[in-house]
Amino acid sequence: MSDVRIGVQPGDGIVAHVGSGVLLVLPGGSEAMTDALLTVLSQTCGDSAAPGRTLSRRIAGHLVQADPDVVPPFAALAPSERGWAVILHGPVEVRIAWPSGEERLFGRDAATWVDRILDDAFDAITVGSDEAAAPEVDERLDLTAGIVPGSGLVLSRAGVPAVPGPSAPGTSAPAGRASPAAAVRSEVAEDAPTLLRPIPQPEPVAQPALLPSPPVPPAPTATPAPVATAEPAGPVDSEEDIPFESISLFDIDGSSARAPLPILGTDAAEEPESDEPEGTIVDGILCERGHFNHPFALYCSSCGVSTVHRTRTTVKGPRPTLGVVVTDDGTTYTLDADYIVGREPEREPSVQSGHVRLLKLQDPERSISRVHAEIRLLDWDVFIVDRGSANGTFVAARDEVSWKRLPAGKPEKVMPGTRVAFGRRVMTYDTHHQA
Repeated sequence: MSDVRIGVQPGDGIVAHVGSGVLLVLPGGSEAMTDALLTVLSQTCGDSAAPGRTLSRRIAGHLVQADPDVVPPFAALAPSERGWAVILHGPVEVRIAWPSGEERLFGRDAATWVDRILDDAFDAITVGSDEAAAPEVDERLDLTAGIVPGSGLVLSRAGVPAVPGPSAPGTSAPAGRASPAAAVRSEVAEDAPTLLRPIPQPEPVAQPALLPSPPVPPAPTATPAPVATAEPAGPVDSEEDIPFESISLFDIDGSSARAPLPILGTDAAEEPESDEPEGTIVDGILCERGHFNHPFALYCSSCGVSTVHRTRTTVKGPRPTLGVVVTDDGTTYTLDADYIVGREPEREPSVQSGHVRLLKLQDPERSISRVHAEIRLLDWDVFIVDRGSANGTFVAARDEVSWKRLPAGKPEKVMPGTRVAFGRRVMTYDTHHQA
């Protein structure tokens, strides 16, 4: 990131700059969660020039499993292929200075987190608490790498002045005497913050070749209809449109009308409350703080406490979410139930009955069937099942360059990092559970 400069406002939080990624963590939450955020930043941004989408996805994987009380207010930024990715949580504000004006993002605006892809044409990005004034930084300071104490930061283009702090109108320092603001900046420059802890440098990893687009099989052959011109070849839709059928309302016999439905609570007996925990019950282990985890977890997915020295006696408990799937447009779905995937999954009876959720993918090219595939959760595992789609469902494990087509109706267990292609749309499965 030689084209940007990181100015830090002193404070009791943490500002980290590793590779091409930047992280601000404000006081609050647990130290284990703060360390987890720093570790994700170091492992993701150390060697990659555009890790923004991966950084946001990995942080989201941690957040979806964590107890909200242990997550500190934070904001993370990193460049991506289409601009800059930003993810923030809690009482944190991100101000983006554009040539045409200013835009503001607030972590409080979402129950979980706020994430965006910002256009690369910004002048500066200011990050700090939404309960305090915008950070003021010394333009001479630049955090090129490391972790320092701070309560805010300003990311600006190299050669572009940082956003100045407010000053009283009509005031200036007497000749030969530094102004109070200049004196403060001088003290900051002379007593620059020191590193709190060393940055772990990840081992260099060979980058795989660019993934080819998921293969799309040719359209199934059929007896051609006698038409004047041929339609262009392309993905096919295996399902026919349901014809519309109208009926006359004047032929209905009024004598067969149903009796009015009873008013709730008048005659029906109330169902007794159940003491059973909600959700699917599975075997797992408890950390020393009582959080339920995967039977082979090395540390707690909620508080980060190590479970290595705990007795591996399993107990029954409600299964937590198994992670997330992130589509190629950045949409995130939490894996706490089964899903039907397709262009029009609302037609599936199991979706209409409420037993399964729908995951609807926009597909102008119609390469995805109306009901294309299923995401099934069994115990602690995630499975993908093709529903006999016309163009197939393909999977590729993490770092694999080849795609495997799934046979229709046969469940395929997927591991974290697996990419799944439905027609021309791709999603990635990730989880915070470590087994």
